[in-house]
Amino acid sequence: MSSKLLEGSFFHTFCDDGQVKWQGEFLKEFDDGRYLIQLFSWIDGRPTIQKIITGKETIGMSIYPTAESMDLAWELITKSFDGGLLS
Repeated sequence: MSSKLLEGSFFHTFCDDGQVKWQGEFLKEFDDGRYLIQLFSWIDGRPTIQKIITGKETIGMSIYPTAESMDLAWELITKSFDGGLLS
């Protein structure tokens, strides 16, 4: 039986240019290596859609233990783009 390490964790996925594509939460980890995820709106942070993804799709994600740590990372990422670090 697996330990389901990602359940309850939060994440960002990224576009090729480094900007954040998705933000969400891992809701369930299935025994076959797939995950049920909840995506959140960029406008107001509310849950939008749920998707099932494969373990391969988690490669390159930034994963956070809490929603607060995901939000802090978002602030740092947007500052790096807006502040010229990645411009």
